Amino acid sequence: AVAAAETAMRKSIVALEASMREVRVDDFTDRLVPLQEKWRRQRERKAHVAECAALRAAAAAEAEATRKAAFDAEVMEMFEADEARKRAALPPPDRALPTFDSACERIRRSVF
Repeated sequence: AVAAAETAMRKSIVALEASMREVRVDDFTDRLVPLQEKWRRQRERKAHVAECAALRAAAAAEAEATRKAAFDAEVMEMFEADEARKRAALPPPDRALPTFDSACERIRRSVF
């Protein structure tokens, strides 16, 4: 009878410990699920912020490239206008430029 009482008591203690473990697991799960949700939202927010930063960087790079292309086109236009002005200011060519051989021949004739 004493052994049966001890066995019953041990079983009730084991059952009590098991129920306490279940309570702890349930309590842990109840706290873990909101934390997991919070962490998921934080990851999503961080990914969104990174994506926005990448889009802003791409837009800034595109704007810089556009600005540089416009500046280069403006400089080229000014250069071409300056070249055209210089060509217009030159007197018209009266004859073709002498070649090296013809220049040497002229020098020989003038020296000798």
